[in-house]
Amino acid sequence: MIKKSFFVIEKSNGKVTKQPYSPIKESLLLDFKNRIEKGELKLRCECSDEIELKISNAKSPYLYNATRQYKHSKDCCRHPEFVGSSPYEKAWSYDEEKGIHIVRIEGVYASQLSEIKKTNSKVKSNVIYHEGTGSNKGVSTVFGLATKINMMAWEGVVLGNKQRIPTDKYELAKHVYGMASRIKLSSKRKTLNEMFYKQVNIRSVKVKKDVYFVYMYVDHNRSIEEDILHDKTKKDILFCKDAFGKTNRFYVEKEEFEQKKKIEPHSSEYVVAGFVHKEDLYHKCMTLYNYCLIPLSHRGLYSESSHEKNIYDQLCKKELKFYKPYLPIEDYGGFIPDGLIIGKRKDIIFEVFGITGMPSYDIRKKEKIAVSKTENFKIKFNFKYWEINE
Repeated sequence: MIKKSFFVIEKSNGKVTKQPYSPIKESLLLDFKNRIEKGELKLRCECSDEIELKISNAKSPYLYNATRQYKHSKDCCRHPEFVGSSPYEKAWSYDEEKGIHIVRIEGVYASQLSEIKKTNSKVKSNVIYHEGTGSNKGVSTVFGLATKINMMAWEGVVLGNKQRIPTDKYELAKHVYGMASRIKLSSKRKTLNEMFYKQVNIRSVKVKKDVYFVYMYVDHNRSIEEDILHDKTKKDILFCKDAFGKTNRFYVEKEEFEQKKKIEPHSSEYVVAGFVHKEDLYHKCMTLYNYCLIPLSHRGLYSESSHEKNIYDQLCKKELKFYKPYLPIEDYGGFIPDGLIIGKRKDIIFEVFGITGMPSYDIRKKEKIAVSKTENFKIKFNFKYWEINE
């Protein structure tokens, strides 16, 4: 059995409660830290009686081993070689001492146009989805990396010290930048935060050596424009806005960009996320190479369908505190729901059932509803779902 939790042990009466490593509210960690310092409780990993846990003094607190003497078991999510069950786990590991998530990702220079051409609007290829296949099994795609950061940032606002949903997509983008300080590509020394693209002097950038990470909003009010280079060749320019609403320009291949939009057509709002470099000595802009387009809700949360987007937008209008989980929930049968609303007494797991005519989807739908009716589930959660038939 996979271990993804830790135990909270009351020293006065020996009472033991179980908490998942992720997600967990910062306020709860700070409360645990305060009580540990008072000698009221101790924390230990689910995988071993020997592994006592402490809480860091960092601005965003995290759990780490009290001693290096004991190691987590390989079936524990804190083990560096742990391989989970979902695409958002398989390519990721965790550095406990530094509190940094490490992701194995496909080559940052990989152009995707040839693969995208093979993909029609009804099928998502592994190139733009979450996880690689074949020789890239256990490797995250850029789409997988970017969507997870998006959800982590939203979750960080809801469960962090703000305890609310983001006010708009630009606030969320600022939190994406902050979250990226806790993420590192396995092939790079710098954190993703340190690789973030800032408006640089293009002349000082080394051709195909300096690589930057982009997370910006596509300016849907401006079409792709042509730029004529010094040698009279033409390049397509995409206009994007950063977290402060400032306009940035990047070279793209228009055909590739339009193909990506066709595969994720259910929103007018997109994040362009991925890697850029200077492709030629005389280029005026950086070039988007390995990148993805993420369809968004109005406030910037990754939405997998138009139905999901509409529900997220409705919840935001009501200012309900919710987030989109990216890891399986043990008490929900190991499923990943479409969302979770923070309740006063019990949290509400919700689903947006909007696919018809797919037997495997119908089976999972029945299984989720069945799990929601079990006593173990009802102790911790309430359940709500929207059934949308087209």
